[in-house]
Amino acid sequence: MFSRRHPVAMDWWGAGRWRRGVLWLLVWLIVFSLVAVLSPAGDAAAHGNGPLPRYDLTYSVFSLSCYGIYHVVRAGETIYSIARMYESTAYRIRYCNGLASYTVYTGQALLVPIYRSR
Repeated sequence: MFSRRHPVAMDWWGAGRWRRGVLWLLVWLIVFSLVAVLSPAGDAAAHGNGPLPRYDLTYSVFSLSCYGIYHVVRAGETIYSIARMYESTAYRIRYCNGLASYTVYTGQALLVPIYRSR
């Protein structure tokens, strides 16, 4: 390459474009930092619509728990029919067994998660 004092490079370096670019980068970093620091914190919503909603996470944790019983798949059964039989969902059976798809095979042992009564 060539040095900063090369006649071709003098136009770019000498005009101060790189300095202005670095200066604008620093200005934007400072502005975004100030916005992050001075933005309303806590329960206030970003657009002033009131407090943010609070979600009860007990049902989310409950729905993905893998407490249940084992079921051996018989001929003609699908993951959906097994889920209906135990009042569960096909997604939960798939999640708890680490299945890549919703396909099950005869003789396969599946952990069927059931809902605990409270």
